[in-house]
Amino acid sequence: MPIKYNNHIPDLQEISKIKFEEIFCIYYSQVAAFASVILEDKAAGEDIAQEVFVYVWEKRKNLQIGKGFRSYLFQSAYTRAIDYIKRSKQFDKYSHKIFLQFAEE
Repeated sequence: MPIKYNNHIPDLQEISKIKFEEIFCIYYSQVAAFASVILEDKAAGEDIAQEVFVYVWEKRKNLQIGKGFRSYLFQSAYTRAIDYIKRSKQFDKYSHKIFLQFAEE
């Protein structure tokens, strides 16, 4: 029996791998598209979505999400996307600095 499209995923702590795969199929493309828009990068958005689902699967025994599962996925993707942007800016800043140092030599 397929999972109905709604915002509540009951008993995440006890969910089977097959049911989780169904959840993944329902929400992955939405979460990936959302993250891709934020990052302006489809591949990075897909990576973020995968990270979110891997985290949920690995931590499912301890997560207390309740009725806001879809909201949780999108909030997690948003947070990870912002972290990705911050890391990218720091990398760009330091790589440019290193490039300038080598260019001066």
